[in-house]
Amino acid sequence: MVLFFTVLLAISITGLVSLLALKRWELRTGNMLLAGARPHVSEVSHKILTWFERVLPHLVVQLVQRGVQQGRVLVHRGAAHSLLWAEHTLERVLTKLRGVTEHPRSSSKEASAFLREIAEHKRQLVHSKKTEEIVQD
Repeated sequence: MVLFFTVLLAISITGLVSLLALKRWELRTGNMLLAGARPHVSEVSHKILTWFERVLPHLVVQLVQRGVQQGRVLVHRGAAHSLLWAEHTLERVLTKLRGVTEHPRSSSKEASAFLREIAEHKRQLVHSKKTEEIVQD
């Protein structure tokens, strides 16, 4: 890589020295090299520079605006897809939770003695609380 840049520097220096020598020759002798082609070269270089100064920046601005618009669309679609994915995930979780939180289906099995004892105790508490409320009224 260093060799490439060194060769490029040497070519640039050689070109600049050649241009300076050519200009010095023109000033010393009064002759112009390629005098007839200079007006045409001037027009072409003016058109090229005008394109780089005016048209190219406008094209770049349009390209950036299109890129921003497409970026907005991508972000919008990505957010919509993310929300849909989250909604579907929540629906799946809700479906699984429904199975856990539903009332137990009636079964033909008899409750254990422990559960019957708890239910009886709860009935007694509710009954005693109702009688207290009646007495207080």
